[in-house]
Amino acid sequence: MIEIKNKSGEVIHTVDADTLVGANLVGANLVGANLEDANLENANLRGVNLNGANLASANLKGANLTGAIIIDCYLSHANLKGAILNLADLRESHLEESDLEGARLKYTDLRGACFLAANLTGVDLEGAKMNNAWMLEANLTCANLKDANLVGADLDDVNLTRSNLTGAWLRGAKMNGTDFTGANFTDAHLNGAITTKYTIGFPKVSSKKTPEPQVVKTPQVAETPEPQVVETPDY
Repeated sequence: MIEIKNKSGEVIHTVDADTLVGANLVGANLVGANLEDANLENANLRGVNLNGANLASANLKGANLTGAIIIDCYLSHANLKGAILNLADLRESHLEESDLEGARLKYTDLRGACFLAANLTGVDLEGAKMNNAWMLEANLTCANLKDANLVGADLDDVNLTRSNLTGAWLRGAKMNGTDFTGANFTDAHLNGAITTKYTIGFPKVSSKKTPEPQVVKTPQVAETPEPQVVETPDY
C-alpha cells in the first residue's frame, strides 16, 4: 500500500500496490500532492487533478496525463519523455529544465507556464495555448507548433531549428537570439513580434546591423528564402 501525502504530510490518496510505476490513478484528486522524486513511469493519470502539486524531479516518462488538471504545479527537472499531455491544463506551471522530448501536448493549455531551459525536442504542440509562456533558452528543435498560440510568449534564445510554425500566432512574442534555421513559417502570424537578433538560415541578421529592437510588420516569412533580384527599368 502506497500513501500519497500532501505538502502538510496528510494522506490524500492510497494506492493498493508496491510501486507507482504503471499505476492506475485515473481521475484521482491529488491537489497539493507531494510527489517530488516519485517514479510514475508509464502511470495512467488521465483526468487527474494535480493543482498545486509538487512533482519536481519526478519520473513521468511515458505517463498518460490526457486531460489532467496541472495548474500551478512544480515539474522542474521532471522527466516527461514521451508523456501524453493532450488537452491537459498546465497554466502557470513550472517546468524549468524539465525533459519533454517526444511528448505530446496537442491543444494543451500552457498559458503563463515556465519552460526555462527545458528540452522540448520533437514535441507535438499543435493548437496549444502558450500565451505569455516563458520559454527562455528552451530547445524546441523539430517541434510541431502548428496553429499554436504564442502571443506575448518569451522566446528569447530559444532553439526552433526545423520546427513547424505553420499558422502559429506570434504577435508580440519576444524572439531575441532565437534560432529559426529551417523552420516552416507558412501562414504564421508575426505582426508585432520583437527581435534584435535572430537566425533564420539565409540570410542571417546580425545585431550589429540592427542594434535597436525591431518590430516585425510582415504577417509571415516568405516561403522562398533566396534573395530576389529586382530589375529597375531604364528611364
